[in-house]
Amino acid sequence: MRVLTRNIKNLIKKYTGYHNPNLPDIKKLNLIQNLSKNKKFKNQKILIATSSGGLYPQLIFESILGIALDFKGADVEFLLCDGILPACIMCTTVNISEEELIKNGPKSLCSNCYFDGYNYLKKSNIKINKLSNFLLNNDKIKAKKICKRIKSKKIKNFIFDKIPVGNHAYAGALRYYATTDLDSEENGKKVLKKYFEASLLSKLSLDNFFEKKSYDLIIMNHGIYVPQGIINEYAKKKKYKIVTWFPWYRKRSYCFFRGDTYQKEYLTEKNSLWENLRLTKEKKDKLSDYLISRKTGKNDWRFYYENPSFDKDLFFKRYDIDKNKPIIGMATNVIWDAQIDYPKQFFNSILDWVFHTIKFFKKTPNMQLVIRVHPAEVTSDRKAKQKIAEEINKKFKNLPKNIIVIPPEDPISSYTIFENCNSAIIYASKIGIELCAAGTPVIVVGPGQIKNKKIAYDVNSYKQYNHILNQLPLSKKKYLNKHKILRAKKYAYHAFFRKPTLIKSVYLTEDRWPNISIDKNFYKILKRNKDPGLDFICDAILNEKQFINDKNEF
Repeated sequence: MRVLTRNIKNLIKKYTGYHNPNLPDIKKLNLIQNLSKNKKFKNQKILIATSSGGLYPQLIFESILGIALDFKGADVEFLLCDGILPACIMCTTVNISEEELIKNGPKSLCSNCYFDGYNYLKKSNIKINKLSNFLLNNDKIKAKKICKRIKSKKIKNFIFDKIPVGNHAYAGALRYYATTDLDSEENGKKVLKKYFEASLLSKLSLDNFFEKKSYDLIIMNHGIYVPQGIINEYAKKKKYKIVTWFPWYRKRSYCFFRGDTYQKEYLTEKNSLWENLRLTKEKKDKLSDYLISRKTGKNDWRFYYENPSFDKDLFFKRYDIDKNKPIIGMATNVIWDAQIDYPKQFFNSILDWVFHTIKFFKKTPNMQLVIRVHPAEVTSDRKAKQKIAEEINKKFKNLPKNIIVIPPEDPISSYTIFENCNSAIIYASKIGIELCAAGTPVIVVGPGQIKNKKIAYDVNSYKQYNHILNQLPLSKKKYLNKHKILRAKKYAYHAFFRKPTLIKSVYLTEDRWPNISIDKNFYKILKRNKDPGLDFICDAILNEKQFINDKNEF
């Protein structure tokens, strides 16, 4: 059977050029030969640090971005890892076992990842740089020596030449296991060492890379983990201009950020960029329609429910919720996801916040706490190994009747839950944007996107959190009046319609992976400027403009 599978893969590779037959062929997308390039930006050198070719949706989008920037006259190059790292962002417990990762590294993944990435991007006729070309034997020896010398418990805070390589190594290991507790993993320390060595090698190869090459701008997806996080940190150290990007909620939409990752940039974005927005009836209706659609996910890239339930009466009955007592909602996050990239919070972790809140409600039987565990714990492609409900059960053997935990498997819509709450407490969940716009007061304890917007009740200390808990149930007049609801709607419109840009040249392919492809007439669209979103992004990149798009339709 293995031989048959291998033969099939080889045939696919022979006739498509890729291990994955669903990758589009750039050469066959109605290519118009000899495109006349704009020479205005011919001296602007841009590096697109794709890094991991196996991240297919990122690979596809960065290919059209690179081609578009090249067409508009920039000097564009790509950067790919070609299998030199002993661990990376591609590794999860789903696709490679601990034993194999520790013994051989991600070799079983590297051939597909690099081969597909390289053979796909080379058809763009844009230069591709490979990490291995900039890694010397002495660098490998140096990385091994450092890795051997530094104890596991010291890795997280290890800084090498002002680059926090240990931080990204630790984040990578957490992502691999989909947990926040490496100590509970039998091979956690060994896997962490693999990511630490990978971070060191990434940094050392970048030393040589940037010694020989120079760029005006570096573009990257994610900007965290290994190797993307190391590239991001290195670029900041060298004071290169940085643009990171991330696919946003709406189909075909992408958000771009300057200077750092989106997790950090959303917290520091100036309110003046949106608070004076004139919210016309047309805009209000557009926002309202979209927020309603969020309940079924029909306009979004992904949706966490297969068949969501909106039956609130059945929900109340199933969990024996008393409608006559105030209900306070709590929206959790997938606890391992990107948490290390957020600025340090006064709670050590999401679990500390959850436990602290439960202890308060145990002493407050006149109110009910409904904890909605994020559905992505079980519906994501990397199911969480460490689960909120299980951690709660370990900490509290028996919860009182007024504390209800809704497991991620429950099909009840989170919107149905929170619509029936007096208020909601969030850590970093983006649902806070929607709840405030809908008129539900929100208490934000962690690095939620709604924080620092003068909309939600921002909490920055234990004392402040205990104070607001003692104010529950909240008065809407005091904590979310009409003025704040209007402000919340302005920000929601900004977050969903102005900050992301719709790209016409890509489309969703729901029945296969990767889940996006490129319009077959891409080169015609490019030449005739028929993708206003792509043109907007290129213009903003090349002319250092804000990534805020007020003409965001096609």
